[in-house]
Amino acid sequence: MGALRHGLVEPLAHALPYRFRRAKIAIVNLGLEDLQDRMPRWFGALSGKERDELVAFRPAAGRPSGVQFDTPAMNSALRRILYFDQTSWLPDNLLERGDRMTMAASIEARMPFMDHELAAYVSSLPDSYRVRGRQTKWILREAMKRLLPAAILERPKVGFRVPVNEWFRGPMRNYLYDHLTGKDSLTVQYYRRDVLERVLSEHVNGRQNHEKLLWTLLNLEIWHRQYLGGR
Repeated sequence: MGALRHGLVEPLAHALPYRFRRAKIAIVNLGLEDLQDRMPRWFGALSGKERDELVAFRPAAGRPSGVQFDTPAMNSALRRILYFDQTSWLPDNLLERGDRMTMAASIEARMPFMDHELAAYVSSLPDSYRVRGRQTKWILREAMKRLLPAAILERPKVGFRVPVNEWFRGPMRNYLYDHLTGKDSLTVQYYRRDVLERVLSEHVNGRQNHEKLLWTLLNLEIWHRQYLGGR
């Protein structure tokens, strides 16, 4: 199955038009057998193999291990995924961004679901309280039935997405190229030029969505210019 997935399914997914980006992401990540590769790749930009193809130097041997993978191996897949989410993406991204945005507007925001006693209680419940068939967040929806109308409880998930991918294909295209491949780029030496240019081309031409990777590389370049200058 692995040979079929890597040799046929993944190349076909890669060739799908841009509008199938969610399916493309799912297929690529589910093709990673090792959870320590799969889960960071789901939230991040590169797998270990993709990183090695991009960078022009040999990364340090091994890979870091952290608290995100400390959950017992006998836990269900759902609990292991939630544990990884709660110890990585949640504190390092969602809560951090929420705090920055509210503080910028002088608002003291509080997250009610972050109450430690509530979190401990919910974590002790079986998986069936979270997912039942195709119904997600079951216990939360049940608890809110008397407070919220069905139009709210049953509506699709709505995020607060910033259109970085469109910006990189449009108004920020020249800015992106200048910082990553221009003559003043301080980080261009870190990457294999052909791989970097392929990633840029795939994104700006709408064949792939590399917004996470390009956002990361752009911020690394800006950091270098801000704090390292010509050094």
